[in-house]
Amino acid sequence: MSDERTRAEVRLGGHWRQVRAAMLLTALLLLVQWPMRHAVQAGEQPCATPARLSLLVDTGLICAYLLAAWRAHGFVALVRPAGDMVRRRAFAGAVLVSAAAFLDGVENVVLWQRFGDRSATGTCPSLSVGWLTGALWVLWIGGLLLAGTALVTTRYGSLSRTPPIGGQASNGQAAGGQTPDGKVAADLTRHDRGRQIICCSGGGIRSAAFSLGALQALTDAGEYQRSSTVIGVSGGGYIAAAFHFLRRSLVDEGRTSPGESPPYSMGSPELARLRRHTHYLMPSLAVGARAIMSLLYGAVVNLVLIGILIRAVAWVLGWAIAETSVVRGLGGADASTDFGSLPTWYWLGAAGPLAIVVVLFLAEVLVDRFRVPPTWLRREGRALARLLLLPGIVSPLLLLGVPLVLVWANNLGPGPAGGHSGLLGGLTDGVVGTASGVAGPQATNANAAVDSQFGFVTLAALGAAFIALARSAWKGIQTISAGVGPSLRRRILTWLRTHLVPWLGSALLVVGVLVVLLRWTAGYAASEEWRSRWWVAGLCAAMLVATRIFTDATRTSLHPYYRERLSVAYLVGRGHSEREAERAYPTPLPYSRYAVSPDGGPQLVIVGSANAADADFIPPDRGCVPFVFDPELTGIAGDVTLPAEGLEPTAEYEVRADYHHRDVTLPGAVAISGAAFAPLTGRNNASTRPMRLLFAVVNARLGVWLPNPYWGTTSPAAALARRCGDLAERRRGESRTGMLTRLASATAYAASIADKPGAHQLFREAFGRASMYDRRLYVTDGGHYDNLGLVEALRRRPARVVVIDASNDVEDSFAAVGSAIASARMDLGVDVNLDLRTLQRHGGERIGRGWARGRATYPEGGTADILLVKAVLAGDLCWDLETYALEHPDFPRHTTGDQLYGEFDFEAYRALGETLTRDLLHQVERERAHGVPAGDVPAAGVPNSNWPTDDVPAVRPG
Repeated sequence: MSDERTRAEVRLGGHWRQVRAAMLLTALLLLVQWPMRHAVQAGEQPCATPARLSLLVDTGLICAYLLAAWRAHGFVALVRPAGDMVRRRAFAGAVLVSAAAFLDGVENVVLWQRFGDRSATGTCPSLSVGWLTGALWVLWIGGLLLAGTALVTTRYGSLSRTPPIGGQASNGQAAGGQTPDGKVAADLTRHDRGRQIICCSGGGIRSAAFSLGALQALTDAGEYQRSSTVIGVSGGGYIAAAFHFLRRSLVDEGRTSPGESPPYSMGSPELARLRRHTHYLMPSLAVGARAIMSLLYGAVVNLVLIGILIRAVAWVLGWAIAETSVVRGLGGADASTDFGSLPTWYWLGAAGPLAIVVVLFLAEVLVDRFRVPPTWLRREGRALARLLLLPGIVSPLLLLGVPLVLVWANNLGPGPAGGHSGLLGGLTDGVVGTASGVAGPQATNANAAVDSQFGFVTLAALGAAFIALARSAWKGIQTISAGVGPSLRRRILTWLRTHLVPWLGSALLVVGVLVVLLRWTAGYAASEEWRSRWWVAGLCAAMLVATRIFTDATRTSLHPYYRERLSVAYLVGRGHSEREAERAYPTPLPYSRYAVSPDGGPQLVIVGSANAADADFIPPDRGCVPFVFDPELTGIAGDVTLPAEGLEPTAEYEVRADYHHRDVTLPGAVAISGAAFAPLTGRNNASTRPMRLLFAVVNARLGVWLPNPYWGTTSPAAALARRCGDLAERRRGESRTGMLTRLASATAYAASIADKPGAHQLFREAFGRASMYDRRLYVTDGGHYDNLGLVEALRRRPARVVVIDASNDVEDSFAAVGSAIASARMDLGVDVNLDLRTLQRHGGERIGRGWARGRATYPEGGTADILLVKAVLAGDLCWDLETYALEHPDFPRHTTGDQLYGEFDFEAYRALGETLTRDLLHQVERERAHGVPAGDVPAAGVPNSNWPTDDVPAVRPG
C-alpha cells in the first residue's frame, strides 16, 4: 500500500489481517493436535484420553479453517480486478471446505463413541472412519487448493497491483465533491462555514453545571439560537444534549411562543428536576445495587473467559507433561525433571515459533546482502514474525518453565507448621496439595472436586488483594485529576498510587493466573482421571456458547448502565402542567433524527475518541483519533494524513451498529463521549497503561466497540434485510408478502445480534490491541483527544468559536487549551493565537476576568475569532459564590472522580459559569454600543497584558 491509504485499502488490509490470523490459528491448532494423534497412532493403551483430547482440539480446528476459508473468499471478493473466475474459485473452495468441516464433525462424533470404552485393552482403535475420512480429505484438500490459489493470485499476482474496490479517493473530510465511485464526499464544513460554534468541554458533572450557566447566559443574549452547532465533549455533552433535546421537543410540539420560557431557565421545571438528580449515577440504594450488579456481571463474564482459557492451556500442558514424563514424582517427596528424553514434537512446540521468527529475520538479512529483499518478504515476513513473537515467548515458558516451577514448588515441602504462609505458601501448598490430592494416598473426592480443582482459598486471597489495589489505583487517578498539592506526603502517596500500585495490581493478576495455571496443570499432569473429565470440557463449551449468544462486549461493560443514568437525568421534556415530562428510557432516539434542529437552530455534535495505535496512521503516544457523532455524518474525522472517507451517513451507520437503532443514539453518543475510565484512554494511555489490566478485569469499562467506518456501512443484517425486502417487493400483492416482511425484519435482527462484538474483545482492551484495520473500533471519552472540542470546531471552518472550558487542569497551566492549540496546528494546519497569561494569578490575588480572546488562522486563508470562558475565580462574584469558595478551597477544581454533587455544589458551578459568561457578553455589548473596533490580536509570543478588558470582538450572528 502507499503511504496515503484510501478507505478501500484500509478495509482490504484489515481483511487480509483477518485471513492471516485465521490461517495462523489453524496452523497452531494443527501443531497442538499432532502429538495427540501421534500418541493414538503409536497404538499403546491407554489412548482414550489423547484421542478424545485430539477431537476437542479438532473441534476448534474446524472453526478455525472454516473461518480462514470464508475470510479468504471475502478478501478475494473485495478486490475489483479479481475476475469472475477467481471469485468463483474462492467461493467453490470455501464451499468445499465447509462440506469437509461437516464431514469432519460427523467423524468426530463417531470417533468420540469409538474411544469411549475405558476398559479397552490391546491396540488402540484407528482414527480413520473408512470412506468418510477419505471423502473428508478429498474435499478439504480440494477446497484448500481452490481457495489458496485464488487467494495467492489476488494477493501476490498481477491482480494485486491494481486499485481495490472504491478506487483512489481524495480526502473528502473537509471538502466537497465526488469520489471516483460517484458518492458525494463527506463535507463537515458545509453547515458551519462562516458561522458560530459553541464548545462545551469535558469534566463530568462539574463541566455540566458550569456549561449550564454559560448556556443560560448565551441563550438570554440570543447567541445560542444564532449558533450553527453546539459541540459537546464528555461532561459538557451532558448539558449540551439536555439543552438540545428539550429545545427540540418544544419546537416539535409547537411551543415556541414568547411566553414559553427558554430551556433550563431559572425557575423552570426541568432545572428543578436536574437539581434533584445531581446524584444521577447512584441516587438510591436500589440504583446503586444495580450499578454493583452491572459491574459484577461484566467481571464474572470476564473471569469466565479467562478461566476457560487457563483451563484449556492447563489441560493440554498437563497431558503433554504426563505423556512425555518430563516431570517425575509429582506429588511425592522428591520430584524431578527429565528434558533429555523429550520427543521431537515437544521441542518443536517449545522452540518452533521463536525459531520461525529468527529464521525470518535471518532470511531477510541474508537476502539483503545481495539485493533489496522483495516486498512480500519484508511485508509478510515481518507481519508473520510479529504474530509469532508472543507465542514464541510464551511456548518455552509453558513447556519448559512450568515443569521446572512445578518441581521446585513440589520439592519445597511443607513448612514447620505443616504448611507455608503467604503467597509462596499458597502456591507451593496448592501445587503439592493438588498433585497429591489427585494421585497420592491422601486423595479424597472433596479435595479433588473443590480445593484442588479450583483453589478457592488461594484465589480468594488474591482477589481481595487485587480489589484493594484497584481501589487504591482509582484513588490515585482521582488525585491526578484534582492536581497534586504542595504537600510532600501527598506527592509521595500520589506517586505510589499512580505508578507503583497499578503495576503491583497487574503483577498480582499475573501471579493469580499463574497460580491457577500451575494448580490445574499439576492436577492434569498427575491424574489420568483429571485428564478424562470430559464434563469439564462440555461445561466450558456451554459457557462459551452462552456468552456468545446472551451477551456481548457492550452489554458486559458499564456503558448500558451509564447511558441509562445519563438519559434519565438529562434527557427530559417539559409537560403542559408546568411539570417536566420524563421521557421513557426504552424509546429509541436515533442520532440522525434527534441531533438536528427543526427550526434552523444549532445542531448537536458529540465528540469521542477512537482508540488505535497503528504507526501507519497515528503518532507515538497519541493512541487515538477523533470520532465524531454528527447528524449527517458519523465516524473518524482526523487529520489530512488519515485515509479518506472515514465518515459515513449517520442514518446508515445507525443501522450498521444495530438494526433497531439502539447503539448510535443521542444518549448513547453522550455516554460514549463521557467514557472517562476505560482500559484504553487515547492520549492518557501513558498514565493509565499500568491500570489497563486492572480496569479490564474488574470491568471498569465505559468504552464501546463500534463498527469501523472504513469498513463501510454494509453489514450482514442490512444485506439480509435488503434481500428479504427485495423478495417481498417482487411479490407485492401476494398473501405471503406480510410474512416475508416479518421474515426480513426477524432475519435482519438476528444477524445484527450475531454481528455484535463478542465478549472476547476484553482481551483486546486489556492488551491494548485496538487497530484502525479492525472491523470495530473502541470509542471512549472525547477528552482523550481534545477535551475542549476546539479542534473539531476549527475543522468546520466557522467565523467564531465560543469555548466553555471547565477542564480540571493544573492551576495556571491551561493544559487543555495548550493541547488543543497544538493539535489544531498539527492535524489541521490551523494556527491558533490564544494567550491566557492574563488568566494566571501565580498564587497571588484573584484575576480580574475569567475569559480570553484569540484568533485562528486557516491554512487556506481566513480567520476565526475565539472566545474562551474558563472556570476560574475572577472578578467580583456574588456572595454565595464567595462563601462557597471559602468553604471549599478546591473550588472551582473539584476532582472529576467526584460525580455526586449536592445542591450547593451544582449551583456554585452553574452560577460561576453564568457570571463569567455574562461578563464576557457585557463587554461584547459595550463594544457594540460604542462602536469600538475589535483591535488586533498581539503577535505570537508577545504578552497581552496591555489589552483593554473591553477589547473583544462582537459575536457575529450565524
